[in-house]
Amino acid sequence: MARGYGTVQMTKIIKWQLLLSALLLSVLFGKQAQGATYTAASCSESDVANAVAQATNGDTVIIPACSSTTPGGTNTWTTSLTITVGITLQGQGIGNTVLIDNVSKGNSSCGAASPMLTMSPGTNNFRITGFTLQGDAPDTYVCQPGHIVLTGTGSASRVDHISFSNQQTVGIRTSGCIYGVIDHNTFQGTFKQGVMVWHDGCGGDSYGDYNWNAATQLGTANFIFIETNTFTDPSAVGAGAMDNFGGSRVVFRYNTASFIVGHGTESTGRVRGMRAFEIYNNTFTAIEASQFAAFYVRSGTGVIHDNQFNDSGSFTYGATINVINDRDSDAFSPWGTPAGSGHPGACDGTGPYDGNAGTVYASGTYNGTSGVSNVMTDSTKSFTTNQWVGSYAIRNVTEGWGAIIASNTSNTITNASSAYGQSRNWNSGDSYQVLSAYPCTDQVGRGVGVLLSGATPTPTSSVSEALEPVYQWNNTHNGVSGSVTISSQSMRIVANRDYYDNTPMPGYTPYVYPHPLVSGTPPPPPPTGPAAPSGLAAVVHSN
Repeated sequence: MARGYGTVQMTKIIKWQLLLSALLLSVLFGKQAQGATYTAASCSESDVANAVAQATNGDTVIIPACSSTTPGGTNTWTTSLTITVGITLQGQGIGNTVLIDNVSKGNSSCGAASPMLTMSPGTNNFRITGFTLQGDAPDTYVCQPGHIVLTGTGSASRVDHISFSNQQTVGIRTSGCIYGVIDHNTFQGTFKQGVMVWHDGCGGDSYGDYNWNAATQLGTANFIFIETNTFTDPSAVGAGAMDNFGGSRVVFRYNTASFIVGHGTESTGRVRGMRAFEIYNNTFTAIEASQFAAFYVRSGTGVIHDNQFNDSGSFTYGATINVINDRDSDAFSPWGTPAGSGHPGACDGTGPYDGNAGTVYASGTYNGTSGVSNVMTDSTKSFTTNQWVGSYAIRNVTEGWGAIIASNTSNTITNASSAYGQSRNWNSGDSYQVLSAYPCTDQVGRGVGVLLSGATPTPTSSVSEALEPVYQWNNTHNGVSGSVTISSQSMRIVANRDYYDNTPMPGYTPYVYPHPLVSGTPPPPPPTGPAAPSGLAAVVHSN
């Protein structure tokens, strides 16, 4: 045998070679899994972009310290940066790394509206952490491009320990189908949402249809979690801490805020409304006299529990939880079909996607004075007072509009007025019909339904959405237990059917808190340099 090695000795050598190879491979792959780290030469957009250009999935890009809050320095960005790999982008902590967003937020037609930073890594996850983002370029025309945009289909992404100061637009805006957590951030601005959530790209669609066809799955990880943040809005004329669109699935928990909103399937056109929500363990404080609501809900289903709703001096909540269906009295394309047919999209018994009764309960001709708003008069009738109150709508067949009925006398019917400036006039000779519709597409208290698709949604029939009531319980108003009730602005959204007050949802268990992405990943080190500028609500939370 070569070199005189015996069989036993050769076997030992081979074993040691295999072990050494395994160790080397382990080290190499271990380093690859941990990822490389690149440090930008400065806080400028170009230097950060150069560092990002070297990175691949799993790597970390460090933004160095730069604490100046005066616009015009190297830390003032005038060009938007788009990152297409799943990396960690990490500053040196709030107040130590300060990035100033002077990227154009749009003109009167919202042209050239851009965020400062777009994270778009496809299916890869990412993390953005550890800096102050100070707004500079104004969003004068409310184009809402966002300071930071998150897009893609990552299921475990994180944005944390960022202070948004002097917000000029939405703080964080999501699109696509991003799930994960937004935590330990502070947001400060007027008429600027802290977070705007869109899930308009789940399942490959562009409108939020996929989530309206998927199971609700409350208490699971299949949401975007907004937790342990502080939202400071100096005025309730602002847009609140959070708004939701496009089949969004959101958990809002352990935050401090004034109010949040969930859009419906209406004013955004073809885009669907909020799909599912869990709102719990938050502290909401009113910031305006007779503030409209703390949670304004326009579609979907979910739970609202263990929140504190607090008035503050003369600042009081008119309602803590307010639910409404805007299609009761207003029309929105394309929810009437076909185009130009006189069915423009109100939930009035003619829209093909709603639960229409298919019966004309009464009809006739208006014979009152022309030009009267919202009150139909037919002196030939003898109705029972308020017999048409409920899910009934009156349709002006001649003018081509419809709206839910608010009340009626023996020979008049009063319809709900438009909240969007749409004409609701009655003129001599107008013909009318009394119809009925329930439920309306995507209304509060509805869940999984038929899959729609296409710019003009199909199928042209009821979406047949399951009844999935909203539940609220264990909430307090000014410390008083059991004092919170849902206030419905729609006769189609009724207690003990579409929602339940002071009743826990059967079988519901919240997802683990803190989110595993938070508890499993240490936060950036606390600032060691100059303190954050005063008056910018720069607050650091610990996990």
